[in-house]
Amino acid sequence: MDNKASRVLIVDDMPVNRMIISSLLATNGVMSGQVESGSECIRICEEKIMI
Repeated sequence: MDNKASRVLIVDDMPVNRMIISSLLATNGVMSGQVESGSECIRICEEKIMI
């Protein structure tokens, strides 16, 4: 898998958890975005996919 093309949306209500996961992914070349709720995740996914 080409990690440079990989993108992940991190969903967690605790900022420290999002920061840790984001850092771990970045060390492996995976880009990530972050949101703190499920409703934000759905909104972002709908915008990106244009459902």
